[in-house]
Amino acid sequence: MSSDTTPDGLRKICRSTDLDDVEQGYAVSTFLFVNIELDLAITFAEVATSANSRERKERNIQHAMQAHRAVNKFMNDKTFTSEMMRVIAEKLERLSLLFAQL
Repeated sequence: MSSDTTPDGLRKICRSTDLDDVEQGYAVSTFLFVNIELDLAITFAEVATSANSRERKERNIQHAMQAHRAVNKFMNDKTFTSEMMRVIAEKLERLSLLFAQL
């Protein structure tokens, strides 16, 4: 089952936490940052898979890897809800498949 990562879907996921206000604010902010970084990494990886020049391909691979490293810094964060982790895991899987094509 694919998660709803539209803006409305993300808002719903963020509102469904049962954390206190400070924890919830941190979790939501971190989740949104990670989600955006994963979208960036996926976009760069997709561009790299279809790049016509070696230079463009390498540049986009490096950008994708940089965004992926930023995400990894937050992967041990215990404030993510199970729904947030499901969205992140789906995107990480997609990114992994793209990296395998490169």
